[in-house]
Amino acid sequence: MNSVEIMLRPIIGGPGTILGPLLGSVVLTPLSEITRLAFQSYSGVYLMIYGVILVAVIMFLPDGLIGFSRKILSKLTRKGY
Repeated sequence: MNSVEIMLRPIIGGPGTILGPLLGSVVLTPLSEITRLAFQSYSGVYLMIYGVILVAVIMFLPDGLIGFSRKILSKLTRKGY
């Protein structure tokens, strides 16, 4: 259980970056607590939710949230906002 959480933090934040694990921790810690409280009567459901999040991030955000924010910032600076 802990190894999945530890592995998810840098993947979601942005692999290969210094701020990636920190950002992943900031996002996943509240999400973890919310899902545990919401699904406490169902054993292991929050791990399935983590699996869905992991698959979605790998498919749609392969560079994590840091890479996604860099893309958004570069598009905004090109357009002059």
